[in-house]
Amino acid sequence: MRPVVFSWLICAALHIVPVQYAGAENRVTFGGSVGTAAVIYGDKQLTDGTSGLTRLVVEADASVGFLLDPMIRFMIGGVTTCDFRFQGSEHCNLIDYAVYSGIRLYPGLAGLCAGVEYVLGRRSDFIAVGSVQDGVRSTDWGNGFRFLVEYDFTAGGTGFAPVVGCAWRRMPRGTYADNIISLYFRMAYR
Repeated sequence: MRPVVFSWLICAALHIVPVQYAGAENRVTFGGSVGTAAVIYGDKQLTDGTSGLTRLVVEADASVGFLLDPMIRFMIGGVTTCDFRFQGSEHCNLIDYAVYSGIRLYPGLAGLCAGVEYVLGRRSDFIAVGSVQDGVRSTDWGNGFRFLVEYDFTAGGTGFAPVVGCAWRRMPRGTYADNIISLYFRMAYR
């Protein structure tokens, strides 16, 4: 039932945008971001034996936004967090990927933006550290959420807009949940 209601809301929002704000010049935005993240895994055994490995965490995001009101945008996008741990031939690569949709609010404080988003995603693990954890496995798909705060340096203007932000994403994984805290730089285009 939830996917049907959620799909209906997306279709309704996309239909309203061109009709109600047909005169708005910047009613559609495109954006992409790159940043880093701190991942707090709910399964503590997942990263046992990886403390001596070099770690690199990269996050990337791509989105499309639709103007619902001058201070409200409906966003659809995808986000991937790659947690690479490696040393020689040993590695523990954890790749989290998700799609999201939600609302971003601009309260009129220059370029400040706050958002809340529904997230559907999973994580795939590629582990080879000489333990019982070795192998390739994926979690079940989970329904989560993401809260974010961003600052748009053009304050909602048109053209290219640099944006910095931070977000907290909670992703349930069955009997546990992962928490992903991100810092990123986004380049938006309106």
